[in-house]
Amino acid sequence: MIRFVLYTIVVLSFALAFIDKTTPIETSKIVDIDHFKVARALRKSIKEKLDRPRPISHIVAKGETLASILPKYGGDKTDALSIDSSLRQIDRSLALLRVGDSISITRVKGELTEIKRNLPDGRVVTVDLKNDHLVSVIEPKVEVVERLITGSIVTTLADAAARASLSFDVVDQLVDIFSDRVNFTRDIQPGDTFSVIVTEKRIQGVGSVVDSVDAALLSVSGSLYGAVRHIGKDGKARYYNERGETQGGQFLRYPLQFTRITSVFNKARFHPILKRTRMHPAIDFAAPHGTTVRTVAQGVVEKAGWAGSAGNMVQIRHDSRYTTVYRHLSKVSVKKGQKVGKGDTIGRVGSTGLSTGPHLCFSVFKNGKYIDPLGKEVPKILEGDEKLSPKVVEVALERLKTHRNMMVLAQSELGGLRG
Repeated sequence: MIRFVLYTIVVLSFALAFIDKTTPIETSKIVDIDHFKVARALRKSIKEKLDRPRPISHIVAKGETLASILPKYGGDKTDALSIDSSLRQIDRSLALLRVGDSISITRVKGELTEIKRNLPDGRVVTVDLKNDHLVSVIEPKVEVVERLITGSIVTTLADAAARASLSFDVVDQLVDIFSDRVNFTRDIQPGDTFSVIVTEKRIQGVGSVVDSVDAALLSVSGSLYGAVRHIGKDGKARYYNERGETQGGQFLRYPLQFTRITSVFNKARFHPILKRTRMHPAIDFAAPHGTTVRTVAQGVVEKAGWAGSAGNMVQIRHDSRYTTVYRHLSKVSVKKGQKVGKGDTIGRVGSTGLSTGPHLCFSVFKNGKYIDPLGKEVPKILEGDEKLSPKVVEVALERLKTHRNMMVLAQSELGGLRG
């Protein structure tokens, strides 16, 4: 600050020294400059700028917590623990930090005054450090809309979905909904069609997010498969087929979303590490390290942790008949004895144990014997016998059939014009 004042004085002195002395100057117009007054004004201006709230953006790195972040900006671990407690009292998810999250930290006169985060769901969380760590949560504006989408398969279902602006999440749900009747790795062919009714939430600051698939219709090799979402008496949402029968009991066809199968169920496969032929009663899914692994059905965790050549492994008992095993995980997210629901995250793809690269080795047992996870029949657990009136299902599916027929007709007429 002293240097700045001296610099100002020197500049002003030079300016006065270089005034053209030949130019007549009226003495009455000469101003006596108070250099110390100027310096005080400059110092005050600079102090006011420094005293203004200054938000600093911090990007969360791997392994960081509030307790490790706040001391970097003048806070302490006590503040961090108090903030964490305040957030958890409202909603545990508010306290979770993920790698890549952005935290806005405001300081005034070098002291922390406010912490703000924009959550992935559009909510904005603010912690007022000067007001007893008061937490405020601003909910985003949400618009709920219904969309009807139809597409025709030319190469793959994924490509057709992309052309129809259908998200991969919806495609995953379609696979889950129809996996007991359609084998998506073998049955889907060019010319097949799909139609879906989805409910979307358009969230301010986030974008559009699919809330639910309300009805779906698949045309596979000339056969129509329909499903309608309905919330039962127990408050659970299930899907019902054209006859009003529940489709909610079958296993999910795949334990992770959209990946490549590198090794199928085989009685004689050459092992790349052991260098010998042995039975491979499982399916290998190649996927990036850290990809979410989900359980294919509800059940209870029997084993969770290190298992020698299988690396990190999770084993789940689903009922008196079926058990599933998930091997080579980089991370295990469940504990022995824990109850899990269908689709729950149980770990992450890795390359632990006898493995040449990141993948998931997935096995299914029936009555203690291996069965092919991608076999024709998908295992099923009965979740109740509640039925839905076929008329209710038909009303929902009729809209999809009409929309599909219009698309097929338009494609036919377009083909005729080109011919």
